[in-house]
Amino acid sequence: RPEPITLRIYPAGGEFLGKYLFMRDDESMGYILPMEVVKQLLLPIESWRDLNIVNFEPQRADRILIEDPTHDVTYTFTREFRSDGRDTPWLHKDGRKIEAPAFRVLWSELFPLRATGWLTIPVESLDPTITLRVHTADDEETTVLVDAKHLRAELEGESEVIAVREELVAALHQEFRHRTILPISRDDIVRVTVHPEGEPVTIIRGVQENFESPLGTPLNQTAASAVYDNLAGLRVVRYLNAPESDVTPATLLTVETKDRTVYELATHDKRWQLGTTPAGEGSPTTQWFTLDPETVTAMTTAIDNLLVVEELK
Repeated sequence: RPEPITLRIYPAGGEFLGKYLFMRDDESMGYILPMEVVKQLLLPIESWRDLNIVNFEPQRADRILIEDPTHDVTYTFTREFRSDGRDTPWLHKDGRKIEAPAFRVLWSELFPLRATGWLTIPVESLDPTITLRVHTADDEETTVLVDAKHLRAELEGESEVIAVREELVAALHQEFRHRTILPISRDDIVRVTVHPEGEPVTIIRGVQENFESPLGTPLNQTAASAVYDNLAGLRVVRYLNAPESDVTPATLLTVETKDRTVYELATHDKRWQLGTTPAGEGSPTTQWFTLDPETVTAMTTAIDNLLVVEELK
C-alpha cells in the first residue's frame, strides 16, 4: 500500500491573488491552482461518494417490486432466464400485460439508478411513501424506501439518506397495468346501446358507414361514428380498487362485439366501471378506473348529440 501524500494549501498573493499555493509533502516547490479546484477538494466527504445505487447490470435483473400506497397498488414484475438464452419478457407477477411505455420510462430510471447526492440527515426524518426492490437472478437485491414528497430516500440496511430525482418519483408513480381497457376495434362492434336521459338508443353500423337504429330513430351520423371511435381501444388513466361501500354507478352505454362479449360502461362520482360479460360460460368481471377529461368530454358530447339530426359543425 503506498504511503499517503500530504498536501498543504495556502492562499497565494501578488500576481497570483485569488489562487492557491499547493505544497506536497516536504517538497520545496509549490503549485499554483485556481480557486475552483480548491473548492472541489474541500467539499464534504459525501460529495465524493459513488452516486450509483443499483450497481449491477440490467440484464441480471429478474424481479422488480414497487409498493405505492398513494395509489393503493403493488406491482411485481418478473422474467425468467432460460437455459437456451431466450429469456422471457417482463410480465406482471399474475401474468397480466405491462403498459410498455411506462415500463420503458421506469427502466431508464433504474439502470442506472443514481442518487443526486448523499445527505447528512437522520433516516428518522424521512416519510417513505414508495418501496422499490430490484432483485437479480443470482440473489442480489437493492431496496430503496422513497420519500416522494421531499425527493429523498433511504437505502434499506444502510441507515443513510440520499437525494433522488423527481423523474424517478414520477416513474414509480406511473400506471403499469396495460391501460387499454377495451381491446376492440370499430369492426369488432356489433351494436352500442347508449343510455341518455330518457329511452335507451341502440346504434348499429350498416353498410357504407351508415349508422341506424333498429327502431328507425333518426341518428346524427357524425355523433354515432364518434361513439364507435371513442370506444375502440378505450384507454384509462389509472385503475382503481372497487369502492369499499356499495355504490350503483349509472350505466352510460353497453357494447356487444362479434364474439358475443358484452361490455357495460358506467360512472359514479368521476370514477368509471367496466363490466365485462364474456360469451359462453365465462364469469362476468368488473373493473374501476379513471378517464382523462378529454376522453370523457368527447364521449359525452357524442352521446348528447346522437339524436340531433342536423350534422355537427
